[in-house]
Amino acid sequence: EQLGGETSAAEAINMDRKSKLKLAISCKKSIEDVNSVISDIQNMEIMHRILRYRKENGTQLPTDQEGLKLAMMQDGTKVMTEKEKAAMKEAYMKQQGGGRR
Repeated sequence: EQLGGETSAAEAINMDRKSKLKLAISCKKSIEDVNSVISDIQNMEIMHRILRYRKENGTQLPTDQEGLKLAMMQDGTKVMTEKEKAAMKEAYMKQQGGGRR
């Protein structure tokens, strides 16, 4: 089994726990590091969808970090799946200290 190489964003995002552990061991990184990279990939993929959505709809593309945040707030829910919305809500709740118990 090859780890890395030609792995797509979707494959990385949908890695199961065992695959993440194998990857962490093979690259000598922690599971937290692997999860962080996967989270970054997922966020980047969502941002690309938002930018494509805005371009297709003739909406102004952001030119800076603040514009990107605003675009995410305005159009994020329009391009995200229900699963992605639920995951984002759960991550926000954990960040706020009110996660599921």
